[in-house]
Amino acid sequence: TEPGAPLPSKRIEAMTRLHDAGVRAYALVAPVMSTLEGHEGELLDAIKETGVEIVYYNPLHFRNVDPSRMMRMRISGSERSESALVREGRLRGLDVRHVFKP
Repeated sequence: TEPGAPLPSKRIEAMTRLHDAGVRAYALVAPVMSTLEGHEGELLDAIKETGVEIVYYNPLHFRNVDPSRMMRMRISGSERSESALVREGRLRGLDVRHVFKP
């Protein structure tokens, strides 16, 4: 979680309240990092329980940062998690899309 950002549980709670109030909300999973690997289903289950039906994702991009520095810090993107989000989302009846691709 980013410093100062709401905890994931608070974000899930907000999505539920929006859905219950009739607001058509979506979830954004970004950036998709290797730390998500193996937890995609758990995250999607929590999102599904809110009533939200659309999930956008965006991979981790290194901009103006030395990628080798990120690798030393064990920070990396995960194509495996991207694929799992799409696959597992479909199994749960969620519409999972890349945020910038049609």
